[in-house]
Amino acid sequence: MPPLQFVAIGECMLEVQAKGFGPSVLSYGGDTFNTAVYLRRCAPPSDIELSFATGLGTDHLSQTLRKE
Repeated sequence: MPPLQFVAIGECMLEVQAKGFGPSVLSYGGDTFNTAVYLRRCAPPSDIELSFATGLGTDHLSQTLRKE
């Protein structure tokens, strides 16, 4: 049986976590992004073909997300 095809469409938000006055930690999240991550963790690639569709800018943070 061919794998199911799933496309998550939405935004991926940049989360900035500050720890006092030290350096900030950047991570990514959001409802559609988290759903796609959890779906990938629950099913092997042979069962579900997963894609994520979103819009990205040309700024440094958007390009960093593209590489992740």
